[in-house]
Amino acid sequence: MWNQLCFVILVAFQTLGWSRAEVVGITHLDTDPIWSLGPAAINFRASQAAALTTFLDMQYATWWGANGTLRVARRLLHPTGDWQITAVNGQIDASNAGETAFTTTSYAELSVATEHTPNIAISAIDGRIHLSFNGGGTVINYIASESGLALASGKKKSWHWGRFSSTMTTLNGTALPANPLFPRFIVTGNTVQLYYMPGAFNGNSSVELAEYSNTTMKWVSLGRFVSWDGSYTTPTTYTPLSSTTTKTSTARSLLPHGILMKNNRLHLYGVWAENAYVSCAGYSGINNHDTVYVYSDDWGRTWKTAAGTTVGITGSTTLIRVSTTGIIADAQLADRAIRNGESMEVDNNGRPMGLSSYVDPSYVACANYSHRATYAQPFLIARAATGTSHTRIPVPFLIGRVGMSTVVVDDRNNAYVLMSGLRVVRATAASGYTDWKMMWNGANEGLLSVTDPTVDRARIQADGVISILYQSTKGISVIDIAMY
Repeated sequence: MWNQLCFVILVAFQTLGWSRAEVVGITHLDTDPIWSLGPAAINFRASQAAALTTFLDMQYATWWGANGTLRVARRLLHPTGDWQITAVNGQIDASNAGETAFTTTSYAELSVATEHTPNIAISAIDGRIHLSFNGGGTVINYIASESGLALASGKKKSWHWGRFSSTMTTLNGTALPANPLFPRFIVTGNTVQLYYMPGAFNGNSSVELAEYSNTTMKWVSLGRFVSWDGSYTTPTTYTPLSSTTTKTSTARSLLPHGILMKNNRLHLYGVWAENAYVSCAGYSGINNHDTVYVYSDDWGRTWKTAAGTTVGITGSTTLIRVSTTGIIADAQLADRAIRNGESMEVDNNGRPMGLSSYVDPSYVACANYSHRATYAQPFLIARAATGTSHTRIPVPFLIGRVGMSTVVVDDRNNAYVLMSGLRVVRATAASGYTDWKMMWNGANEGLLSVTDPTVDRARIQADGVISILYQSTKGISVIDIAMY
């Protein structure tokens, strides 16, 4: 009887999310990785689709190693095995302006996230490992493994560079438009997609899709579904500042927080980044505004608002624009120092949520970039459990740095926000994500990450362990935190 009562209490505590966090492992992958290119951090950023992922009980990681070489590693999870590491035929591109040299000697936190971050994905049918990197060049950089390397039979094969292709400037023969910025993989059931942003860094890029075919084992370009054109004008009274002068921008980019699939539906959150200086803080401000949301039920061919109105058809002239109505999930002017390309998640019931961090007006009336380190905090932009509206839910912890955070959910739909400095905070689904609590703080363990946290989304769903890939003064490491 007593054992049954203890079991009931334990289940109740877990359902309510009353759990504890425990570090169950720390492994060091690289003691001498590349550190930066000019002012830009290389490893890692919150908006990476995945630099750490699990497939068939094998965990995979990728990062930039010494001398700017691309590293790929794998390990068995149950039981936990040693990391197998290889350097594949990928080299960092230091040809962009202001990025002429890399270093492994500067250990101050770097304030500028980079487009070079490598991404990894696995296509389930053929077990091929896909890598994209150097997302700031004029062409795509892409590497693919031999077929079957990630399947059960591939676990028995040796792990070395010869099982991966050389760097391709196409998707295995499929050319992409010029300047495909920020390529990120999307795992869509049994296949893989890639979204990217052909255009320019200064804010006139669209968003396009490509898809890997499980039949032909080739990539197909689907075309664009977001356009950069149109006019955006600030209001005459630029709240919270009073001004009679409006500011107008005629070009921009929609920079996604990510694109994720759950229950055969693709979800996208993102922030508009204007080409012109529309921030109330002028040159010191961030010209980003409004967190937007759209979804697709046909693998990215048709995009709809939360209310179900079609606003974009991929590969056509029906495109999502800054003037498109019904897409704003969290309306914010360019006075909050909002960062783009942060994070998003979809819970196990299909409820989407974006994560945007910015400065609340109660701290600073007109926020600029430097204000983020002192005053910015994450906000969960969650769609209602029923209906189509979104609610902005504050995560009551200041980020304390200029970086960004990542949101993930466990199998009970509790939300975890991984913040810079290796901090993990959690809110329960039962509370409507309002009972935020600090679960684990790396500083208390003498650990410090100097990059955005990169998390294995698949593993927390499978066994309740949050695996974080991060870079510190000691190099590249993975820390495993179990949630009980």
